[in-house]
Amino acid sequence: MRGHSVILGRWKNDWQDTEYILRLFGKKVGSARRKYSEFIKKSIEQGKRPDLIGGGLLRSHGGWSGVRSMAKAGEYQKGDEILDGVRDKKRTDARSILVHWATDQLGITQVKLAQKLNLTQSAISHDARRERILAKTINIL
Repeated sequence: MRGHSVILGRWKNDWQDTEYILRLFGKKVGSARRKYSEFIKKSIEQGKRPDLIGGGLLRSHGGWSGVRSMAKAGEYQKGDEILDGVRDKKRTDARSILVHWATDQLGITQVKLAQKLNLTQSAISHDARRERILAKTINIL
């Protein structure tokens, strides 16, 4: 449940992208948090749903062979990204590097970059901070 507490502003995790989730529920943080909270309450009221239990996305698609055949057929679902955390990490790292290059090397302001990428300035700032850590880890700074 701590993940929900972070989204609702009760806890803080540097690694959790709460802004992405909140943007799905509204433009203003306060109203987005209220809508998110309502969404969670309604979800809990539904109880256990058979389509969401019993092995997750992988098993529900017939195992890896089912996922592979869906991919070959060009049938993608947003949930497929959950199966491939490596892809998400690579995407996050790539965005952080882009933010670093754009702001530090090209001189684009974080506000302007946020507008171009349809993100908040805070998300851009977080990516820049993450890039500095990443750069030190792989010795490129």
